[in-house]
Amino acid sequence: MSIGLLILILILGLLLIVIEIVVIPGITFAGISGIGLIIVTILLAYINFGFTIGNLVLAGSCITSFSIFFIGYKFFNFKGIALTKKLSESIVKPSHNEINIKIGDNGVAFGDIKPQGNAIINNRSIIVKSKGEFIPDNTEIEVIEVTHTYVVVKPKVLNN
Repeated sequence: MSIGLLILILILGLLLIVIEIVVIPGITFAGISGIGLIIVTILLAYINFGFTIGNLVLAGSCITSFSIFFIGYKFFNFKGIALTKKLSESIVKPSHNEINIKIGDNGVAFGDIKPQGNAIINNRSIIVKSKGEFIPDNTEIEVIEVTHTYVVVKPKVLNN
């Protein structure tokens, strides 16, 4: 076995580790194969060339591997692959903010409201809440409370 072949196997192992860090995040076949090739190269260097060359290959592969890990995580840091936006930065706007809804408006339940559901108020479908009671589908409703985050409704009482 020649030193050139050992260097080729070592470079192939390091290349697989670079692919693992930069292209394929996680623990995949490329990373495991790269580590395996580096270990095989070190063992072959000890077996075929003795302790001096084996120690040089071990030291060189350790220094190179740690350098690749440092450079990979420092500069690539998975910015193109991982989610960088925090959940606290997302804003969910209630469905009634675009519509001018006020107390006393009437509508109809669009599906069961138990205690939350959908209703059509001012010709728009919005998410509403009841005060805990079940309101069946197609029941006429009345708005009793409007806050920044929700609309509270109750079944409309029909006067005879």
